[in-house]
Amino acid sequence: MTAASAAPAAPAERPLELVERSLAYARGVLVAVPGHPADLATPCADWDLGDLLAHMVDGFTAFVQAAAGVVSPEPPAGLPREPALLAGHLLDLGCGVLGEWASPAGRARVLCGLPLPTEVVLEVAALEIAVHGWDVAQVCSPRRRLPAQLAAALLPAAVRRVGAADRPHRFGAVRPGSRRDPEALLLAHCGRAAPRGGALV
Repeated sequence: MTAASAAPAAPAERPLELVERSLAYARGVLVAVPGHPADLATPCADWDLGDLLAHMVDGFTAFVQAAAGVVSPEPPAGLPREPALLAGHLLDLGCGVLGEWASPAGRARVLCGLPLPTEVVLEVAALEIAVHGWDVAQVCSPRRRLPAQLAAALLPAAVRRVGAADRPHRFGAVRPGSRRDPEALLLAHCGRAAPRGGALV
């Protein structure tokens, strides 16, 4: 049984609300980052904690820019390697993501060179923020799980937005998801390690 086929039913939710809830989760994770060294391994292959946080800064910046219609192809320059500084930058950017998209003018026209509807960009943003937040949590705050209701709301978006073309470069292979645990199913669809011994790893 795949994560998609085992997905529990969840009420439809507006994409911007999903972004807001994902940001709330990520904020709780990011405040635990200071004090951790940049070279710690993460669930993302080939990325240590510093790399992962820098990637998140790139993503958050792109989502802020997308609200204005066009995303710069160049990643932010001059980022520090210090996790505490990167986490602080992400906390500030998170406010920008929500503020820009909450504006009546917020809408996506071009992302990665392609015209995309607002709903697509926001669902991708919510997924990236929540799942990478979970990745950081495994390093800095392992007991902070994705809330079940948030995971259940994100799972349909993950099934829509993460497909074969995204693997194996952006996401790993789908893992088995035989249990009706929304968090486990979401992570399995996003290529994260399956639960082991009753705890998510």
